[in-house]
Amino acid sequence: MVLILVVTTLVTMTTLVTMTTCAPHGCSHDGNEYRVNQKVTIGCDECVCLPGKIECPKVLKCPRQCFYKGQLYDHGAEWYNTETCDNCKCNDGSFSCINRECADKCSVNGMNYDVGEKFKKDCEMCTCHGYDVIHCEEKNCPCFFNNKIVFHEDLVEVGRMVYKCLDGRLAVEEDNRIGLVRRYLSALEVRELEKKVKKLEKLQQLRDQ
Repeated sequence: MVLILVVTTLVTMTTLVTMTTCAPHGCSHDGNEYRVNQKVTIGCDECVCLPGKIECPKVLKCPRQCFYKGQLYDHGAEWYNTETCDNCKCNDGSFSCINRECADKCSVNGMNYDVGEKFKKDCEMCTCHGYDVIHCEEKNCPCFFNNKIVFHEDLVEVGRMVYKCLDGRLAVEEDNRIGLVRRYLSALEVRELEKKVKKLEKLQQLRDQ
């Protein structure tokens, strides 16, 4: 699968027209305001302010460089990104890249791994096989509830409610008010449940005194 990525710098200028923020009755560029028909110098090119846009010569005298991953590239320059296996090209301040899957790498959550490299994903240990293919050992994650670890498939009883840990997420196992159900709790529901448990624990401590 091949994807085309186009990234543009903050001030975008094509070979025909540059669009900028529109100031009242004119244009603005780099914090300066210009009247309609007033000349605007961008780089070494003389452009002119038109209502809502700045028009530049069709052939630019000094096209801009591209800034890519901490490096500057001249207009027309092409380069290969070894980290992501992309072919890129600079065109007057903008660069476009052809994204390809790397034969010897895997990209997971913004991190790159070499073939055979092992890494942790959630609570599982995974291995990169190239072309973004990873294999992970089957391991069920525990749940963290009320500052305690609840292991996979363990139950937590709170009042008339029974919760079950299912691979890192708490689910309602029993609701004795309305019968048997099973659904996952949202993060907000988990926080509210933890508050309820803390209140119950405080009440229990007061009773024991």
